[in-house]
Amino acid sequence: MSTLAFDPEETTHWEKVRPRKVSDAQWKKFEGYASEIFEAFGMDLDTPGTRATPSRYLRALFESTAGYEGDPKLLTAFPHEEIIGISKLSRLVRVFARRFTVQERVGVEIADELVRVLKPHGVAVHLNATHLCTQMRGVREGHSRTWTSFWRGNYESNPQLRTEFLQSVNPRIEH
Repeated sequence: MSTLAFDPEETTHWEKVRPRKVSDAQWKKFEGYASEIFEAFGMDLDTPGTRATPSRYLRALFESTAGYEGDPKLLTAFPHEEIIGISKLSRLVRVFARRFTVQERVGVEIADELVRVLKPHGVAVHLNATHLCTQMRGVREGHSRTWTSFWRGNYESNPQLRTEFLQSVNPRIEH
């Protein structure tokens, strides 16, 4: 007999902890590529302050994309639990945000995963983010923030719930 019921033992895509491995040879090759790029952009890599820039850049890029590895501490956060702590929500946000993505996709992934795993009556996700892309390039807006909200279940069908939620996360917002 086949069942489509939720299997609490099922592994979610954020639970698949996949440590990324970059061999020393690959790392050296990537440092060479980064060096070529920095030099093409005009950076002198023969100064004490810039010699390690390609390596520092790669380490920063590797760390800022850690969301692709998953988070082993989330393995015990959701399965068989009905109440989750704020630290688990922060970890879930971090897993999805530390990828090449956009804020809207992060919000959708968080909302959908909470619904899938917790089976709640409703989920409300409100993201308030600063985007480095608007600070470092393009419009170069130093204080730019973007707010996005995502609704599932009762929050989709009940405007009063949405209003109460938005007022609780930012009482200055007019609704």
